[in-house]
Amino acid sequence: MEHTLKQRVLAFLFIVPLFATPQQRVTITVTNPSQVARKGEVVEVALADLHQRLHSRSNQFRVVAQGSVLPTQITYDGKLLFPVSVTAKGKIEVTVQEETNPTAFTPQAFGRFIPERKDDYAWENNRIGFRVYGPALKPIDGPSNGIDIWIKCTENLIVNKFYRLASDGLDYHTNRGEGMDCYKVGRTLGAGAMAPLYEGKLCLGENFSTHETLDNGPLRVTFRLTYNPLQVGNVSVIETRLYTLDANSSFCKAEVSFKGAYKKMPVAAGITLHDAKGVQATDAKAGWATYWEKINPKEGEMGVALLFASAPAKEIAVKENHLLIVGEVTPKRPLVYYFGAGWSQFGFPSQADWVKETQEKKEQIQKPLILSIR
Repeated sequence: MEHTLKQRVLAFLFIVPLFATPQQRVTITVTNPSQVARKGEVVEVALADLHQRLHSRSNQFRVVAQGSVLPTQITYDGKLLFPVSVTAKGKIEVTVQEETNPTAFTPQAFGRFIPERKDDYAWENNRIGFRVYGPALKPIDGPSNGIDIWIKCTENLIVNKFYRLASDGLDYHTNRGEGMDCYKVGRTLGAGAMAPLYEGKLCLGENFSTHETLDNGPLRVTFRLTYNPLQVGNVSVIETRLYTLDANSSFCKAEVSFKGAYKKMPVAAGITLHDAKGVQATDAKAGWATYWEKINPKEGEMGVALLFASAPAKEIAVKENHLLIVGEVTPKRPLVYYFGAGWSQFGFPSQADWVKETQEKKEQIQKPLILSIR
């Protein structure tokens, strides 16, 4: 009798945890509503949703799709990131569970402040690289708030390597098999910066004054730049830029705001026109513009693009040697747009290929992937 009672107690102890154990994993269905295949697109899930469903406060996860473990990242604003590939109008299932021994993934996005090179801020992913200029460069090269491009022909991250080579006397304006800086910015908006318009003319700002890195790989780099006050007519405004670059994308997201005593202000994002023979392609209704130009006979051609996301484009025009998309901002709401670049030696053999990439990016923004958690 006593032996039977012990058996029952032990059986009960083994059975209870089966009912008391919280949910160990969740399944996420990712649906592509667009006609464009999504290849390695980074998606995000709120940590609060995962914590609630997994009954856990852990921020370490194992994400699996079609039998493969996906790279992940936790962002500064409380999201879990992972990349997915979904066919046009297709769907896939992804499972998420807690991970006690997370894998270290190879970084595909990176950025940092470069004090050793006159306060540059440079950032990149496995497709393209960019940089902007800080305060230490201004007394040497003059003011510039434009965006520079580092074209790449490798998926490796090259920012640190290129700056290290430069410190050894090997300039990064020469392609040694991984890419180069062949883009001239000067006193322009470069490859997609924004500026206020006053009486139809660009009010170009100066070099950034402060920087703050918020996310730094392996899938996303996010950082914030602030600028010194800029006089626009009789109003002084302070510009803030929040940049986000995800892995596997040719486009960087920009959220730009201007704080000041105004109600509405015209602004323009622009691409500097280096070559009169460069090819422009625009769609004012869809809010995108591209520019395709020759680098040199040896290095081929490159494309730059702009597209508006959060607000309609008022106008697309060529002014002051820029291809501009004109919009409007208010003090309390940032204007969201994207700028991007591509190279004929790394994925975009022709101008038509670059235009197609821009059009597909616009469709991706208009028809985001749909995530359903269960």
